[in-house]
Amino acid sequence: MELLKTLGPSIITLVGIVIGWYLKEQSEKLRLQKEKLLETKRENYLKVLIPIIRIFAGIRNKNEMEKAIKEVQSFDYKQTAFHLMMFGSDGVVRAYNDFFQFLYNQPDTSSPKLMMTYLGRLVIEIRKDIGNNSTTLKELDMLRFMITDIDKFN
Repeated sequence: MELLKTLGPSIITLVGIVIGWYLKEQSEKLRLQKEKLLETKRENYLKVLIPIIRIFAGIRNKNEMEKAIKEVQSFDYKQTAFHLMMFGSDGVVRAYNDFFQFLYNQPDTSSPKLMMTYLGRLVIEIRKDIGNNSTTLKELDMLRFMITDIDKFN
């Protein structure tokens, strides 16, 4: 019994240290997994957006527009979009699907404001998913840098 009184505090301290070390290791492992997932998401989001940006860049250039359309129809793009479905947040997936459903169901670009709203919402959802949860930007704010006459759509 005397031995237990003497070694008890040391054993409890040692057990506490081991448990603390284990919890720290698990926490670090989880943090690294989250960082890797976030980097994967960023890369995938960029790959998904590049052809869409090319479409805007090619509005007056038929060759650029054709390249963008071919890229969106390619196997690689479909694979990237599938990765978005797997790794993207619910908000990003919904916004991406809504944007493309809008494009599929439009006979022409009869509603540019609505198209820009869908695209802007997609970009906002991506911003939120990569860490800007408290953004106060609106859909058209996200596209202001590439559309010169965007204010006429407000």
